Amino acid sequence: MNDVRPGRSLPQDGSGAAQPIRRSLIGFDGSIASMGALHYAAHVARNNRGCLVVVSVVGRPIEVLAAWPFVVVAPPSASPEQCALAALRAAVESLPTDVSVVTIVCHGRVGPVLLREAARHLCDGIVIGAPSGLGSRLTGGVARYLRSRAAVDVVVVPRANPGALVAWPLSAPDPVGPGL
Repeated sequence: MNDVRPGRSLPQDGSGAAQPIRRSLIGFDGSIASMGALHYAAHVARNNRGCLVVVSVVGRPIEVLAAWPFVVVAPPSASPEQCALAALRAAVESLPTDVSVVTIVCHGRVGPVLLREAARHLCDGIVIGAPSGLGSRLTGGVARYLRSRAAVDVVVVPRANPGALVAWPLSAPDPVGPGL
């Protein structure tokens, strides 16, 4: 049996030796968990001379149904895409400057979009933060979806307290790897 550890993927040549992840796709939603996943992936990329593809997925806009004269609808000050892109830029600015990063904002359901973008960018690993919502914890959410369908390793970085994130780019965290 192959020993698969976080930050490594199964070989494509059938040799049985694990290959380093050089191109990671990171699912980013602006949460503390996704920041932890981003910093973990940056650490792995830096050690393996790799690069990051950071994807923020924006769902369909919510349509507001209003019956005149009861509701007045004001136009939003910024689109969801602009907000996601601003959050991505701020997060990427916190990374070491020697890590190559591509940022993408996509529309759709999170799981299918992350799989599509990982294949499109030839990523050899997907890194996400641990689910924080009760529904995701009970059903497995995106993590379960990715693990059941991804052709590459899926690494789920556990939640940490905000103070622990400061040290994450400096030392390797211990994420939950493909076996969970």
